[in-house]
Amino acid sequence: ARVARALVAHGTLRRPRVALVPAARSAGVPAAIGWAGTLASGAGPEGYDSVLHSWEERFGTRVVALEPDVLHLSVPEPPLTAAQALPVAAEHYAFCPSVVRQGAGSLARYAREWLTGRNLWSFWWE
Repeated sequence: ARVARALVAHGTLRRPRVALVPAARSAGVPAAIGWAGTLASGAGPEGYDSVLHSWEERFGTRVVALEPDVLHLSVPEPPLTAAQALPVAAEHYAFCPSVVRQGAGSLARYAREWLTGRNLWSFWWE
């Protein structure tokens, strides 16, 4: 709830709507609603539910918000050091290259500044 409030307060989500989704786990929400946000990049939705499930297991992530080509996750147990975050940064890059290419510019910087101790992970596909 804190992450969702922050997204609204910072203007990231301008007109949010609450939805109840019939999914056994948070990782299954995008597939359950037919979200195809990765298609803008030419990538299909195949496999993202497996990645989200893995992050849910390891970091406690939850899908907080979906936009047409953006996915926001709350992360209650993020990596706490840059060394822990670096392999996760590589996973994020494989999942959504834009977060590094258009965001941080390098895996090391992304791990250090965007992942270490951060309770929000956002991904966008263009």
